Amino acid sequence: MKKNIITIFTLVGTLLLTSCDHTVDPKKDRVIAMDTVTLAADGKTISRTPKSMNIFFKGGSDVPYYSVKDAAEFLQTIRQSRLGTSTYIKYSVQDNKAVITNDNNDVVTFDLASQKIIFSDFDSFDNLVTPAKDTLAVIARNAVPVINSDDTTYTKGKEYVVDLNAYSKLDIYKSGDEYYIPFTVFNDLFINTRTFFNAIYNFDSVFFLPNDVKFATKDVFDQQYLTPIGEIFYKNAKENPQVSKEYAEYYYQTICLNFDYLYGVKGIHGRDYTSFDSYLTTHGYKDDLLSGDVHKMDNAYQTMLTYLDDFHTATTGTSPLYEYGASTIDKTNLNPAYVQEIEEGETLNAARRFTHTEPGFSFDKKNGVAYITFNEFDVIDNEELKSERWTIDDVLGNSAILFTYAHQQITNNYLEDARYVVVDLATNDGGSSDSLIYILGLLVGDFTVETQNPYTGATTKTNYKVDINLDGKFDEKDVSLREHGLKIVF
Repeated sequence: MKKNIITIFTLVGTLLLTSCDHTVDPKKDRVIAMDTVTLAADGKTISRTPKSMNIFFKGGSDVPYYSVKDAAEFLQTIRQSRLGTSTYIKYSVQDNKAVITNDNNDVVTFDLASQKIIFSDFDSFDNLVTPAKDTLAVIARNAVPVINSDDTTYTKGKEYVVDLNAYSKLDIYKSGDEYYIPFTVFNDLFINTRTFFNAIYNFDSVFFLPNDVKFATKDVFDQQYLTPIGEIFYKNAKENPQVSKEYAEYYYQTICLNFDYLYGVKGIHGRDYTSFDSYLTTHGYKDDLLSGDVHKMDNAYQTMLTYLDDFHTATTGTSPLYEYGASTIDKTNLNPAYVQEIEEGETLNAARRFTHTEPGFSFDKKNGVAYITFNEFDVIDNEELKSERWTIDDVLGNSAILFTYAHQQITNNYLEDARYVVVDLATNDGGSSDSLIYILGLLVGDFTVETQNPYTGATTKTNYKVDINLDGKFDEKDVSLREHGLKIVF
């Protein structure tokens, strides 16, 4: 079978605007113990740990830093909570360099003299919560019982160097015996890339929030109000928020570093800029992003994201200094390509409704064609899928169930007449990679996915098997539609 090559890197995060109102001695560095607030992955459970995280500030600066030593200990806690106490992340100091090393012998060096953060293996080190060979895998091993991904291999990429010299407000700093990095660098390079959480500083607390956190919601009258986590996060919101010139530069350079080092589809989108600073300058965003006016800064950033024409790059919220925690961006100011995409989708939906009132499965016996149309790859509910006691709403409401139902209908009732399976993706807008893997298995049988980091060249190759007959085994009884002799047309 032809390999399915998938290269996916996205940047999803919250870029923060804060200010410091304390009177401070501009000649003295400060360490402030702050509360940590954590929202669990369920989006409901909130916990607060008083004065549990030390945030560092240079002299009179309002730019937050975090100790590399504390970062190592924090990362080790995350790693051991998921992989056991045999794993570790150790901290050491060697020749004016802070060094952290994990149990896979992946090394990260914070070189004070050269102002570079050097990863011996960026992908493996940042893979905090899954075994080493699952680095870059599309889905976590054993995460979905109906999918087997045991046959996985990882190939290390090249050394990855984040050069901070281009970002004057994002430096490695030493005070006494401690080494520090900007708090956003800690989040962007070590937390958000693999854990699907963000570590966020909002002036008086540090938040650990899942990427899909909801800061606001609406009632039955369509009135917006803050969720419980939103109430806490936006407690320092102001009517006309401003930040210092230094903080605005820090914010701007955080954006630039993110897109310079973590945005993996620059070439795909035709944005082969030498630096993201040049992109922001050329397209007229830089002045607003450096203005210190939080409304201008946040709106410029969100407008820029809209015009990137990239559906997988977004913020999880606005600045915690916004009065209502809501964007003031003009939603009519959309990228023409984005508008065209929406209009084309509506046209295709209308065309589908002409022949099929709902997404679903149908079979044309005369021509031997099975037809499946759906809107997105829905998350798999394993218990519901295996129950096989589906209502019509279940079949039409979840693509994994829809394709399982279609497979059963074809093999049990139409196999003698069936020649083709047409999978209509015209109105599909993406969704869960778990569901994508499962559906491909139903259609074509065993297959291989190779995932690559375009920056480092590291790759993971996974051979997937799917429990097609839902008997809890991966064996010769799992027969795909292609293996039944049908041709699959996408």
